[in-house]
Amino acid sequence: MEKDKNKQKKEGNKYDKVFKENAVALFLKLVEWQSNFKIKKYTPLETKLQTTLEREMDSLFEVETEIGDKFIFHIEFQSESEPKMLYRLAEYHGILLKRYGKPIRHLVIYFGRHKPNMPNHLPDNQQFKSFDLLSVRDLDRKKLLASQVPEVIMLAILSKYPKNQSEEVLRSTIEQLLKVTPNKIDMGRYLKQLTMIAKLRKLEESTLKIIQDMTVEFDVRTHYFFQLGAKEGRLEGKEEGRLEGKEEGRLEGKEEGRLEGKEEEREIAKQKKDQSILELVELKMLTLGQIAKVFDVSVVYIKDLINSNKAN
Repeated sequence: MEKDKNKQKKEGNKYDKVFKENAVALFLKLVEWQSNFKIKKYTPLETKLQTTLEREMDSLFEVETEIGDKFIFHIEFQSESEPKMLYRLAEYHGILLKRYGKPIRHLVIYFGRHKPNMPNHLPDNQQFKSFDLLSVRDLDRKKLLASQVPEVIMLAILSKYPKNQSEEVLRSTIEQLLKVTPNKIDMGRYLKQLTMIAKLRKLEESTLKIIQDMTVEFDVRTHYFFQLGAKEGRLEGKEEGRLEGKEEGRLEGKEEGRLEGKEEEREIAKQKKDQSILELVELKMLTLGQIAKVFDVSVVYIKDLINSNKAN
């Protein structure tokens, strides 16, 4: 039982990471869709609050509306219904009120499959009043798919639709992502996020199959993991070599620094490449043979890398 709880918590943290990465893009669109105010400007705030016990919130902003209202806006992302969420937010409310001394609004964005069971009002005789609840399953799927913002488009697979329409919704989501994301590196990131989010509806296998079946203009050799790994390896190695040579201040020192820098560069590039290989294996978009061809290694090399990673 404890093992299952830890697994669920770990999965929840993965989803939280995706939603936190997309917080600003989601924040602007969803809030204005569901609320009666227009945002003029906003400022992200520190989410870790150090009190007697440290508390960390998902997203926190200082907001000014078009009519001049100013307040602190707090967002929490929930993949499961939490009946005691109200008490958690009441604690956050007191901490925020003490720190900022401004009006505060709370929004819980719920991504769960079932109707949420989260009371969001306390009795009038308690200071903390309420938070807004937005259930993604109730958003207009057509409106989500018509968006030009990739982070919003991906939410379409979490909306409400008949089970027999899952494949149609997935294909429409990927097609719209392709339309609004010309950059292949960004597309790779969104496909990975989409695959992760799809787990909330048990659609990860269908998502991967559709990605493989569709003629997606996505060259894996420009996959963002590989690009970042190669680029960072080159830059870090060159910088290391430059600094080593400069430190010596002599021709011998410069030559030694250059050689050490190249060696460092090769090692960093190898580490980044290995990381990229493992990421693609986890993503399950390609076979081991296809991944081996892309990175110019053998299938045996990849299998040894997987086993070594498991051992660690």
